[in-house]
Amino acid sequence: MKTTIRENFESNAATIYPYIADFQKYASVHPYMKKVNILEKISARETRYEVFEEITMLGFIKNRPHYEVIVQELEINKKVQYRSFIQNKIRLIIDFELTETDKGTTFTENVQLKGPYIFCAIFMAILKTAHLKVLAILKAKIEKL
Repeated sequence: MKTTIRENFESNAATIYPYIADFQKYASVHPYMKKVNILEKISARETRYEVFEEITMLGFIKNRPHYEVIVQELEINKKVQYRSFIQNKIRLIIDFELTETDKGTTFTENVQLKGPYIFCAIFMAILKTAHLKVLAILKAKIEKL
């Protein structure tokens, strides 16, 4: 299952990039992430993190996912990849790309999920909602700079 999320920012890529390259900084603009720990610096451009989230589903059911993610900087100020295995059911790969234009930066997020269809469908809906909120929070935060 795949989807793409895209947003235009008036700022340059170097301003946005730290929020996707550093998962602890990404968590600061993510509505469900409660805690992120660095587990291992794999290389200069690759880090493994431990993530704790809290999501309320259907308005009253609390779900507290706990998982690891590897963040790899593929091209400084341009491309980052997240790789994770969520709740032992879903393989998640997110490729972020920042493309500078004459009006600012286009932020593109390509999401791929692999696993049982029903779990992927539910997770994709949650992820899209969360990541649209991330972009709105990030945009507001960057505009204040």
